Amino acid sequence: MASVDRGTAEHIRLESTVKGNRITATLGMVQALKLFNQFKDVSREGLGLRYLDAAGRPIEGVTREIDEVSRTLTLTYPEGQTPDNPFIMEVAREDTAVAVVTLTDPAAPVAPGAEAVDMTAMTTTDDGARTGTIVVAGVVGLVLLVGGGLLLGRRRRARS
Repeated sequence: MASVDRGTAEHIRLESTVKGNRITATLGMVQALKLFNQFKDVSREGLGLRYLDAAGRPIEGVTREIDEVSRTLTLTYPEGQTPDNPFIMEVAREDTAVAVVTLTDPAAPVAPGAEAVDMTAMTTTDDGARTGTIVVAGVVGLVLLVGGGLLLGRRRRARS
């Protein structure tokens, strides 16, 4: 996937923790439900995911672990490498980004050449409305929320 147009993408910031060669992000239940509702109608067909360093260059060899129950995403860099701060995930269809997620550890130093990300900033949607919470998820939301939605659906069916 070459460079993509981010003009219409949802830009989402997620606070994370960098430890060694891992970066971990966790969503609260309310955050996960909001993101599920926001992205539930997005078709997953043709979507691609790529990992980018703070300068926007693709990163190879990153592995992803998702714990749907705790709503936690852990990305692991190859041994001996450390995640950039901020770390970027981009979900795109063809040459247009659907979501750009920026994972930032407020306690870790910012990568050279990268701008510091204000984690207290509020997210705005295309219509300018404020969500009232710290900005969260994107790709993380798409991945975790689809799993969370399936889990909630199974529980509802089990109760019926």
